[in-house]
Amino acid sequence: MADPDLQSPHWDVELDAPFKLRALRAGAHADRVSNASNEPARVLLVSTTNFPEIAEHVDTGTVLAMTAAGAGHVFPAGNRPVMEMLVVAVEAASEGAGS
Repeated sequence: MADPDLQSPHWDVELDAPFKLRALRAGAHADRVSNASNEPARVLLVSTTNFPEIAEHVDTGTVLAMTAAGAGHVFPAGNRPVMEMLVVAVEAASEGAGS
């Protein structure tokens, strides 16, 4: 059995089995578990379900906003600034309220 690697923006370590780790929620850091070897590796990931949840894919910059199980929105990297998008949303809501 191979030992998987655990990577974050700040470090990269090889995990020796058995290894337990408590990851922090998004914003503090991002983690990735990988296996660079040709051997299989065993990894058990456990997650809580808290909504709303925001996740960022660190390689692409894509942001996922989950509002409920199976529901939410995806925002590709390079979108307009948040304040500009907020103005667009408020204007759209105002136009909808007037009809």
